[in-house]
Amino acid sequence: MNNSSRSNIKKVNNVKNNDRRNINQKNYSNKKKGKKKKIILIFTFLLIAFLICCIYLLFTLDIFNISKINVSGITKYTQDEIITSSKLNIGSNMFRQIFTSKFKENIKTLPFVDEVKFSITLPSIFNIEIKERTSKYFAFDKEHNT
Repeated sequence: MNNSSRSNIKKVNNVKNNDRRNINQKNYSNKKKGKKKKIILIFTFLLIAFLICCIYLLFTLDIFNISKINVSGITKYTQDEIITSSKLNIGSNMFRQIFTSKFKENIKTLPFVDEVKFSITLPSIFNIEIKERTSKYFAFDKEHNT
């Protein structure tokens, strides 16, 4: 073989080797991307499972059952009247009551109640704050109010 054919063969071999390296590098980077996607997918799945477990525990643990209901801001009603109109039960889960009960609307059906706000003191105290309406007009009857 002559010198020029040998150099041509070396060039062809070098090109083939470079192509192989590029292909190997692409395969390696594709494998790396695949591993990243799997890790992200597993992490997302575990995070969602953890959140579902936490929500389940909030709705089922006895520590979150209502042990006391505090009512503030009332002058025209007693605390018992507000609690019975709210239909909140001591011993029931407070998070279940918050999301399923319409206790605010039930309390607002009382005539002198203007606004209802609530808060919870973990683990088991339910606080209701009421803003009462003020009377703007007063009806006076001369015959009956002497």
